[in-house]
Amino acid sequence: AEAKVSKRTVYSHFQSKQFLFSEIMGEMCERFGDGTTAELGPSPSPREVLLQAAKFMLVRITEPGIQSLMRTIIKESTQFPEIGQRFWEIGPGHMWVRITEYLREQHRLGVLNVPDPELSSAQFQGLVTGPHFLATLFTGRSRWSAADADRTAERAVEIFLASHQP
Repeated sequence: AEAKVSKRTVYSHFQSKQFLFSEIMGEMCERFGDGTTAELGPSPSPREVLLQAAKFMLVRITEPGIQSLMRTIIKESTQFPEIGQRFWEIGPGHMWVRITEYLREQHRLGVLNVPDPELSSAQFQGLVTGPHFLATLFTGRSRWSAADADRTAERAVEIFLASHQP
């Protein structure tokens, strides 16, 4: 409507309506991933690194726009599985890989005891996002305050570090 052209004109620039939708959603997914490339180290302590990661995750999953995007991706991923895959790879999956690499290195250095960094990374993400994610995903708004998110991040890091001491 803003371009003052018909749908047919818009669709003529793309292979199909599905391809257009996939491209639009893909670009939205790319925006979700913005910021996940922030360094997880070096830092004086694993506590600081993990707390930074935890707070980043909580900010992302409780943003209303991100929640709307995730609901759309979940709804459309059966018809457009590449959208779900793309979202995972540049968002939550990218963070999982970064945390996994960090934990693997901390284990190698003897700073933490992380014999299965892939599983530990997934468990860390669950500790952090679990209390907030489902309620926010289903309702479209967070019932948690910024103070609640900070408390969740700090407690998740405490629990995680206590269970991974060398």
